[in-house]
Amino acid sequence: MKRCVLLSIVFVLCTVSLLSAEKKKQSKFTLFSKSFRNGRMMPVELATLKIKGGRNKSPSLYWKNVPEGTKSFAVICLDTHPVAKRWIHWMIINIPVSCDHIVSGASSDKMPDKSIELYNSFGDIGWGGPQPPKGTGLHKYLFKIYALKSKKLPINIENEKEFNLAVKKAGILGKAFCYGLFRQD
Repeated sequence: MKRCVLLSIVFVLCTVSLLSAEKKKQSKFTLFSKSFRNGRMMPVELATLKIKGGRNKSPSLYWKNVPEGTKSFAVICLDTHPVAKRWIHWMIINIPVSCDHIVSGASSDKMPDKSIELYNSFGDIGWGGPQPPKGTGLHKYLFKIYALKSKKLPINIENEKEFNLAVKKAGILGKAFCYGLFRQD
């Protein structure tokens, strides 16, 4: 009898532990796009106007399972190919916590209220689509979102190092990423 009770208690504890682990796994802060599938090729319409078929259309971004205490979000998109040297394609700061997505084509005129687009490595404000040099192969475009304790970041951020310092100073509660691929033959 004692053995059955002990086995029952162990079973219940294991089940509760597994359910708790599954709940934590399901509630992970995540980022995704409806413009491309994570880890897959990005459509040519997202590329700059210098690419045949490119429309420089910013991709959609969606996030869920926001960490508790978040007051704002910041997003950065980088080309991580060695030739690109972490070229910045998009930086957005001060995205309000009430926002859970950015629609496709939002850059410049349909951004969430109070969010601020910063300069990209092309020297323009907002989205600067893929434009990898011909013959350099497949480029990875990494989109990162940070859930922050602070509502506002400084608007004088000019590069990835300054961006990273600003989000650290603002207090990172969580981060998530997704990426798309692009090549120009």
